[in-house]
Amino acid sequence: MNVKAGDLAIIIAANHTPENIGTIVEVVRIAVPGELFANGNIRFTGSPNSAWVTKRDGGEPMPWRLASGNQFVAEEVVCEDRFLRPVSGLPIEEDVHTKDRVPA
Repeated sequence: MNVKAGDLAIIIAANHTPENIGTIVEVVRIAVPGELFANGNIRFTGSPNSAWVTKRDGGEPMPWRLASGNQFVAEEVVCEDRFLRPVSGLPIEEDVHTKDRVPA
């Protein structure tokens, strides 16, 4: 798995919704086959442990397009694990302190 629940991740690829590429999302949990999204319009039919429920950092709805071309907007969308990469910064203990900075 590339990510885990609680991670911030960037979407690096998409099957049908390329406008989501580059979007930062929060990884909420593993997607469960059969669950409904987008007000009941989309049913996740993938394999267990192959995809994550994600939401845009900040909670803003995201587009979600099906292979048929039908597009929906949802607060949570399913994204395949292979299309996600974690986004991380420096751990707090590695912050640069003022005394370590080079004078300008």
